[in-house]
Amino acid sequence: MHRYIAVMILLLGLGSCGQPKDVKMVRSSADGKVIVTITARKASALDPFQVSMAVRAGDIPEGSLNFEVAADDLNDSNVRVEWSDPQHAVITFTQRDGEPRIFTLTVSESSVLLVPVIS
Repeated sequence: MHRYIAVMILLLGLGSCGQPKDVKMVRSSADGKVIVTITARKASALDPFQVSMAVRAGDIPEGSLNFEVAADDLNDSNVRVEWSDPQHAVITFTQRDGEPRIFTLTVSESSVLLVPVIS
């Protein structure tokens, strides 16, 4: 029994080792006037990504949102930004378990609205 516990502790220790992982993705609307910057940091293999999503649109003050995503990596295959027009987008993060984290982006003349979709 003690060996089993020792092996589990060793495996957990090895799994949590490793260098922190940093990711930066930049996506823009078709006209280039709205820019979404996604930065994320993962402290270890067992931790979720700490994500910051910021939106810049002309002279409007930058809007941002911070949240967690449980994924092994963040890349083009599990982070999608789909623009319906230059002022509206749906941003989807597919997590390790296949569950999506979805956000809607709406830009008006005076504000940026970045909202998580609760399902």
